[in-house]
Amino acid sequence: MKPERLRLLTLGVPVAGLILLSGMIAWHLRGLSGPSTEHQVKAPSQAVRTTTTIAQPEPPPRLASERAVASATERAKIQSTYQNYRNAVGSGNQPLIQALRKILERDRGTAIELAKDELKQATAPLDRDIAQRTLDSLRN
Repeated sequence: MKPERLRLLTLGVPVAGLILLSGMIAWHLRGLSGPSTEHQVKAPSQAVRTTTTIAQPEPPPRLASERAVASATERAKIQSTYQNYRNAVGSGNQPLIQALRKILERDRGTAIELAKDELKQATAPLDRDIAQRTLDSLRN
């Protein structure tokens, strides 16, 4: 390093620190004298009362009975099996149709109800055709 730069650094860093320290002291002393009158907030003429309301947590939802859970689970199993059966009928997969039909025989009434609902909701001709074939297959 050149000697001029070294001298500048050894004198410049302490001078910069002294300037920074002086500024901080002046800023601190100004803060001790209180806020200036320009920025003072006037106190309200009447006391303002605030009330704090603590929100109560919502009670946890009631758990369903074991019977309701078992019923919903069984219904979901039947719906899933029915959808697979419907897909098998739509694709003409005879081995799968025969396997799933045996399972749906246990809850034939629910499966027929699902097929009727699907037939009512079907709007496209292909969907109506598959729904009708599925319903007919379950009825036989």
